[in-house]
Amino acid sequence: MVSLEEVEYIANLAKLKFSEEEKIKMQEDLSNILDYMKVLNDIDTKDIEVEGMMSTNLNVMRKDENIKFEDSKRILENSVTSENFIIAPEK
Repeated sequence: MVSLEEVEYIANLAKLKFSEEEKIKMQEDLSNILDYMKVLNDIDTKDIEVEGMMSTNLNVMRKDENIKFEDSKRILENSVTSENFIIAPEK
C-alpha cells in the first residue's frame, strides 16, 4: 500500500496540494493502480506471440518549414487584444 508520505511526495513533485481527505483518496487510488500493475506484471506472456504491426521508424517528424499565412486578420479577430500581433498573457 502507498503511504501518505509517498502521496505527499508525489503531490509535491507534481506541484499539487491535497486536503487530508483527498490524500486518503489518492492513497487508495494509487494503491489500487499499483496492485493492478502487479497483477499485469505477474501474467505469463512468454508463449504469446506479438500481434499487430510494430513500427521500425525511429524519427518520423517532418522538417519544419516557414509558411507565409495570408489571412492574419482572421486570427487577430479572435484574439483578446491585438495591435497587428497577438498579445500573450503574462505569466
